[in-house]
Amino acid sequence: MAAALPKTPFQLHGGCFCTAIRYTISIPELSQRKLLPKASMTADRLLVPPNEVNERLPIITLDHCNSCRRVPGAIVHSWFLCPREWVEFTVQPRESGDEKEAIRADSTAYLHEDKTLAERTYVTHFKSSEHSNRTFCGKCGTHVTLFKTGPLGPLQQALGPFFDVAVGTLDKECLEMEGFMPTIQFWHDDGIPWAVKLVNEGKKGLHADVADLSKLKAEDEQKK
Repeated sequence: MAAALPKTPFQLHGGCFCTAIRYTISIPELSQRKLLPKASMTADRLLVPPNEVNERLPIITLDHCNSCRRVPGAIVHSWFLCPREWVEFTVQPRESGDEKEAIRADSTAYLHEDKTLAERTYVTHFKSSEHSNRTFCGKCGTHVTLFKTGPLGPLQQALGPFFDVAVGTLDKECLEMEGFMPTIQFWHDDGIPWAVKLVNEGKKGLHADVADLSKLKAEDEQKK
């Protein structure tokens, strides 16, 4: 399986567990996707060799940072990074919960804690840090997005406003499409060592650790 999404326009769909929050991501043709800054594509971060597709937005990541481990309860989290204008949300109103009465919300209203939207729907916000605004479904608890506010970091300066969609909220058929896989990892220095090793070396690396441990135990027994 090649780590390359389609060059032609395509859509991804997803949402929370109870479907009170749904979204559609519309990815344009390759020439309209911004190039990633070379500084972000270092050898220790890359999971696959770069190519003409994965050198551009969107970015599919594995995230080892402490916050993105603790908040969703995932030992390694995965994000789909994309511009705000690519995404449209559809959210159910609290009063009826009827999918036929769903409210369409653009990403700006969804991400910026619009009080009217929050009062009418199950969109719930939580700040895990001063500039990290996360959204959840207030009905089923699914962690759906992360949006960085405040000063722009190097990646945002290069790519413009973007936010992160939790990869696990994508519909299964989207996750199974040709070319959909993480291409880069972030915050691996903050990760749990065995999880980072599993990402970088796979089962072979973990098995080597087990073999080394067994060898050390055998040597200790001999010394006794």
